[in-house]
Amino acid sequence: KDVFLFQRLDAERRGQMLHLKAVVFLRPTRENVEMLAKELKEPMFGEYHLFFSNVLSNDSVRMLAQADEFELVKQIHECYADFYALMPHTFTLSIAPNSTLTTPLADRVRDGLFALLLALKKKPAIRYQ
Repeated sequence: KDVFLFQRLDAERRGQMLHLKAVVFLRPTRENVEMLAKELKEPMFGEYHLFFSNVLSNDSVRMLAQADEFELVKQIHECYADFYALMPHTFTLSIAPNSTLTTPLADRVRDGLFALLLALKKKPAIRYQ
């Protein structure tokens, strides 16, 4: 009997719904954190429960804390779910197979592997050149 509204952060705003709680699930990229900070400065919902698919940097936490002027963020969690499990022992990062290895792509691979290993309760040290 519950009603859920699924909406993207970059979607067109439809007015405030302060009686509703927002559950936000994001990959902790700089762009996503900036969009979330903008949302918190002009809140659409009465509460925010934040879940990130990987480790959130201290700078990002600081940015979100400064943006939360109305103290609407009730919780922040890191879920380590920045990968897609295909089978029990197989996963993908949803990267195009013939992609050229650029710095953003290498960072995405690093972050995805990091999330996978943390989800498996391993303490990784990932290095690449």
